[in-house]
Amino acid sequence: MTIYENEPKTWKELQSKASELLTVCGYLSETEKEISTIREKVNVDVYAEINREMSRSVIICECKFWKKKVPKNVVHAFRSVINDYGSNYGFIISKMGFQRGAFDAIKNTNVQLVNWLQFENTFKAEWIRKKLIEISKTTRPLYDYVSVGCMIFFKEQLSNLSQEELAKYHHLTEKHFNSAFASGNIDYKNEETKEFDVEMFNSLLPQYMKELNIDCTSLESYFFHLEKICAEALMDFDQLFKQELRRKN
Repeated sequence: MTIYENEPKTWKELQSKASELLTVCGYLSETEKEISTIREKVNVDVYAEINREMSRSVIICECKFWKKKVPKNVVHAFRSVINDYGSNYGFIISKMGFQRGAFDAIKNTNVQLVNWLQFENTFKAEWIRKKLIEISKTTRPLYDYVSVGCMIFFKEQLSNLSQEELAKYHHLTEKHFNSAFASGNIDYKNEETKEFDVEMFNSLLPQYMKELNIDCTSLESYFFHLEKICAEALMDFDQLFKQELRRKN
Protein backbone atom coordinates (compact mmCIF):
# COMPACT_ATOMS: atom_id res chain seq x y z
CA MET A 1 0.00 0.00 0.00
CA THR A 2 1.32 3.43 -0.94
CA ILE A 3 1.45 6.37 1.46
CA TYR A 4 -0.61 8.68 -0.73
CA GLU A 5 -3.64 7.85 -2.85
CA ASN A 6 -2.26 9.40 -6.03
CA GLU A 7 1.14 10.29 -7.41
CA PRO A 8 1.93 14.01 -7.84
CA LYS A 9 0.47 15.48 -11.02
CA THR A 10 2.60 18.61 -11.34
CA TRP A 11 6.12 19.77 -10.47
CA LYS A 12 4.76 21.95 -7.67
CA GLU A 13 2.81 19.04 -6.25
CA LEU A 14 5.88 16.83 -6.45
CA GLN A 15 7.78 19.38 -4.39
CA SER A 16 5.03 19.85 -1.82
CA LYS A 17 4.36 16.11 -1.42
CA ALA A 18 8.05 15.34 -0.93
CA SER A 19 8.30 18.10 1.66
CA GLU A 20 5.10 16.98 3.40
CA LEU A 21 6.31 13.38 3.60
CA LEU A 22 9.60 14.43 5.19
CA THR A 23 7.75 16.70 7.62
CA VAL A 24 5.69 13.76 8.88
CA CYS A 25 8.97 11.86 9.34
CA GLY A 26 10.14 14.55 11.75
CA TYR A 27 12.14 16.85 9.49
CA LEU A 28 11.81 20.61 9.30
CA SER A 29 11.15 20.83 5.60
CA GLU A 30 10.58 23.62 3.10
CA THR A 31 10.41 24.04 -0.66
CA GLU A 32 12.42 26.29 -2.98
CA LYS A 33 14.98 27.23 -0.37
CA GLU A 34 18.16 29.17 -1.13
CA ILE A 35 21.25 27.63 0.46
CA SER A 36 24.89 28.74 0.52
CA THR A 37 27.45 26.16 -0.56
CA ILE A 38 31.23 26.60 -0.44
CA ARG A 39 31.06 27.90 -4.03
CA GLU A 40 27.81 29.79 -4.47
CA LYS A 41 24.19 30.29 -3.49
CA VAL A 42 21.84 27.66 -4.88
CA ASN A 43 18.06 27.32 -4.90
CA VAL A 44 16.97 23.76 -4.08
CA ASP A 45 13.52 22.25 -4.58
CA VAL A 46 13.19 20.63 -1.15
CA TYR A 47 15.38 21.18 1.90
CA ALA A 48 14.77 19.06 5.01
CA GLU A 49 16.70 19.10 8.28
CA ILE A 50 16.41 17.22 11.53
CA ASN A 51 18.43 17.90 14.67
CA ARG A 52 19.17 15.01 16.97
CA GLU A 53 21.03 15.04 20.27
CA MET A 54 24.52 14.63 18.83
CA SER A 55 24.09 15.42 15.14
CA ARG A 56 22.19 17.17 12.38
CA SER A 57 20.91 15.41 9.26
CA VAL A 58 20.10 17.22 6.01
CA ILE A 59 18.22 15.94 2.97
CA ILE A 60 18.07 17.86 -0.31
CA CYS A 61 15.71 16.87 -3.11
CA GLU A 62 15.65 17.87 -6.77
CA CYS A 63 12.22 17.33 -8.34
CA LYS A 64 12.10 16.69 -12.09
CA PHE A 65 8.61 16.53 -13.54
CA TRP A 66 9.95 16.45 -17.06
CA LYS A 67 8.58 14.65 -20.11
CA LYS A 68 12.03 13.21 -20.73
CA LYS A 69 14.61 11.29 -18.75
CA VAL A 70 17.07 13.21 -16.61
CA PRO A 71 20.54 13.38 -18.28
CA LYS A 72 23.85 12.62 -16.63
CA ASN A 73 25.03 16.24 -16.59
CA VAL A 74 22.10 17.23 -14.34
CA VAL A 75 23.06 14.43 -11.95
CA HIS A 76 26.67 15.64 -11.90
CA ALA A 77 25.55 19.19 -11.09
CA PHE A 78 23.28 18.01 -8.27
CA ARG A 79 26.01 15.77 -6.88
CA SER A 80 28.28 18.82 -6.65
CA VAL A 81 25.64 20.75 -4.71
CA ILE A 82 25.25 17.88 -2.25
CA ASN A 83 29.01 17.64 -1.74
CA ASP A 84 29.59 21.40 -1.55
CA TYR A 85 26.85 21.91 1.01
CA GLY A 86 27.69 18.83 3.08
CA SER A 87 24.22 17.33 2.87
CA ASN A 88 23.79 13.86 4.33
CA TYR A 89 21.54 12.65 1.53
CA GLY A 90 20.45 13.85 -1.88
CA PHE A 91 17.50 12.63 -3.96
CA ILE A 92 16.63 13.38 -7.55
CA ILE A 93 12.97 12.44 -7.97
CA SER A 94 12.13 11.99 -11.63
CA LYS A 95 8.80 11.35 -13.31
CA MET A 96 10.31 9.78 -16.42
CA GLY A 97 13.47 8.19 -15.05
CA PHE A 98 17.10 8.75 -15.97
CA GLN A 99 19.28 8.51 -19.06
CA ARG A 100 21.99 5.93 -19.51
CA GLY A 101 25.06 6.82 -17.48
CA ALA A 102 23.16 8.71 -14.78
CA PHE A 103 23.47 5.85 -12.30
CA ASP A 104 27.20 5.55 -12.97
CA ALA A 105 27.47 9.19 -11.89
CA ILE A 106 26.22 8.43 -8.37
CA LYS A 107 28.37 5.42 -7.58
CA ASN A 108 30.01 5.72 -4.15
CA THR A 109 28.03 8.90 -3.39
CA ASN A 110 25.18 9.79 -1.03
CA VAL A 111 22.90 10.67 -3.97
CA GLN A 112 19.96 8.48 -4.96
CA LEU A 113 18.02 8.54 -8.24
CA VAL A 114 14.40 7.57 -7.70
CA ASN A 115 10.87 7.82 -9.01
CA TRP A 116 8.03 8.92 -6.72
CA LEU A 117 7.10 5.44 -5.52
CA GLN A 118 10.73 4.64 -4.70
CA PHE A 119 10.99 7.89 -2.74
CA GLU A 120 7.87 6.95 -0.76
CA ASN A 121 9.21 3.48 -0.02
CA THR A 122 12.52 4.89 1.23
CA PHE A 123 10.73 6.67 4.07
CA LYS A 124 7.59 4.54 4.45
CA ALA A 125 8.60 2.72 7.65
CA GLU A 126 9.51 5.96 9.42
CA TRP A 127 6.37 7.68 8.09
CA ILE A 128 4.19 4.88 9.52
CA ARG A 129 6.06 4.94 12.84
CA LYS A 130 5.60 8.68 13.21
CA LYS A 131 1.92 8.51 12.27
CA LEU A 132 1.34 5.83 14.90
CA ILE A 133 3.09 7.90 17.56
CA GLU A 134 1.01 10.93 16.57
CA ILE A 135 -2.33 9.12 16.58
CA SER A 136 -1.59 7.16 19.76
CA LYS A 137 -1.14 10.43 21.66
CA THR A 138 -4.67 11.50 20.78
CA THR A 139 -6.23 8.06 21.24
CA ARG A 140 -4.51 7.05 24.48
CA PRO A 141 -7.66 7.89 26.50
CA LEU A 142 -9.53 5.32 24.40
CA TYR A 143 -6.83 2.75 25.16
CA ASP A 144 -7.29 3.50 28.88
CA TYR A 145 -11.04 2.96 28.58
CA VAL A 146 -10.84 -0.47 26.93
CA SER A 147 -7.81 -1.87 28.76
CA VAL A 148 -7.76 -3.51 32.19
CA GLY A 149 -6.16 -0.30 33.42
CA CYS A 150 -9.59 1.31 33.45
CA MET A 151 -10.42 -0.71 36.56
CA ILE A 152 -7.43 0.89 38.25
CA PHE A 153 -7.38 4.42 36.86
CA PHE A 154 -11.16 4.97 36.99
CA LYS A 155 -12.24 2.51 39.67
CA GLU A 156 -14.48 5.03 41.43
CA GLN A 157 -16.23 6.12 38.23
CA LEU A 158 -16.84 2.49 37.23
CA SER A 159 -18.33 1.70 40.63
CA ASN A 160 -20.83 4.56 40.18
CA LEU A 161 -22.29 3.03 37.02
CA SER A 162 -25.66 1.33 37.20
CA GLN A 163 -26.01 -2.28 36.12
CA GLU A 164 -27.43 -1.12 32.79
CA GLU A 165 -24.59 1.37 32.31
CA LEU A 166 -22.00 -1.24 33.29
CA ALA A 167 -23.41 -3.61 30.69
CA LYS A 168 -23.12 -0.81 28.12
CA TYR A 169 -19.52 -0.20 29.20
CA HIS A 170 -18.61 -3.83 28.54
CA HIS A 171 -20.40 -3.63 25.17
CA LEU A 172 -18.43 -0.51 24.22
CA THR A 173 -15.18 -2.11 25.36
CA GLU A 174 -15.78 -5.08 23.09
CA LYS A 175 -16.92 -2.86 20.22
CA HIS A 176 -13.96 -0.46 20.33
CA PHE A 177 -11.20 -2.78 21.51
CA ASN A 178 -9.68 -3.32 18.05
CA SER A 179 -9.64 0.36 17.09
CA ALA A 180 -7.85 1.26 20.34
CA PHE A 181 -5.15 -1.33 19.78
CA ALA A 182 -4.84 -0.60 16.04
CA SER A 183 -3.96 3.00 16.89
CA GLY A 184 -1.44 2.12 19.60
CA ASN A 185 2.18 2.23 18.45
CA ILE A 186 3.21 -0.17 21.25
CA ASP A 187 1.47 -3.03 19.47
CA TYR A 188 3.85 -3.07 16.52
CA LYS A 189 7.13 -3.46 18.42
CA ASN A 190 9.54 -6.32 17.89
CA GLU A 191 9.62 -8.51 21.00
CA GLU A 192 13.42 -8.73 20.98
CA THR A 193 14.49 -5.23 19.97
CA LYS A 194 11.45 -3.39 21.40
CA GLU A 195 11.64 -1.18 18.30
CA PHE A 196 8.92 -0.46 15.76
CA ASP A 197 8.58 -3.36 13.33
CA VAL A 198 7.12 -2.30 9.97
CA GLU A 199 6.74 -5.94 8.90
CA MET A 200 4.51 -6.57 11.91
CA PHE A 201 2.44 -3.52 11.01
CA ASN A 202 2.10 -4.72 7.40
CA SER A 203 1.01 -8.19 8.53
CA LEU A 204 -1.66 -6.83 10.90
CA LEU A 205 -2.95 -4.07 8.62
CA PRO A 206 -5.32 -6.24 6.51
CA GLN A 207 -6.79 -7.73 9.68
CA TYR A 208 -7.46 -4.34 11.26
CA MET A 209 -8.88 -2.94 8.01
CA LYS A 210 -11.34 -5.83 7.85
CA GLU A 211 -12.32 -5.69 11.53
CA LEU A 212 -12.80 -1.90 11.46
CA ASN A 213 -14.47 -1.94 8.04
CA ILE A 214 -11.95 0.47 6.54
CA ASP A 215 -11.88 0.30 2.75
CA CYS A 216 -8.97 2.29 1.35
CA THR A 217 -5.94 2.00 -0.89
CA SER A 218 -3.49 4.38 0.81
CA LEU A 219 -1.93 4.66 4.25
CA GLU A 220 -2.91 8.33 4.47
CA SER A 221 -6.57 7.35 4.02
CA TYR A 222 -6.24 4.46 6.47
CA PHE A 223 -4.92 6.67 9.26
CA PHE A 224 -7.56 9.32 8.52
CA HIS A 225 -10.38 6.78 8.94
CA LEU A 226 -8.72 5.15 11.96
CA GLU A 227 -8.44 8.45 13.80
CA LYS A 228 -12.08 9.28 12.98
CA ILE A 229 -13.24 5.89 14.29
CA CYS A 230 -11.23 6.36 17.50
CA ALA A 231 -12.63 9.86 18.04
CA GLU A 232 -16.19 8.53 17.75
CA ALA A 233 -15.38 5.66 20.11
CA LEU A 234 -13.93 8.04 22.68
CA MET A 235 -17.11 10.12 22.51
CA ASP A 236 -19.17 6.99 23.26
CA PHE A 237 -17.26 6.39 26.50
CA ASP A 238 -17.31 10.06 27.52
CA GLN A 239 -21.08 10.15 27.07
CA LEU A 240 -21.48 6.98 29.13
CA PHE A 241 -19.47 8.37 32.05
CA LYS A 242 -20.95 11.87 31.54
CA GLN A 243 -17.44 13.31 31.69
CA GLU A 244 -14.07 13.07 29.97
CA LEU A 245 -12.01 10.63 32.00
CA ARG A 246 -8.36 11.33 31.33
CA ARG A 247 -5.37 9.86 33.11
CA LYS A 248 -2.73 12.36 34.17
CA ASN A 249 0.77 11.85 32.70
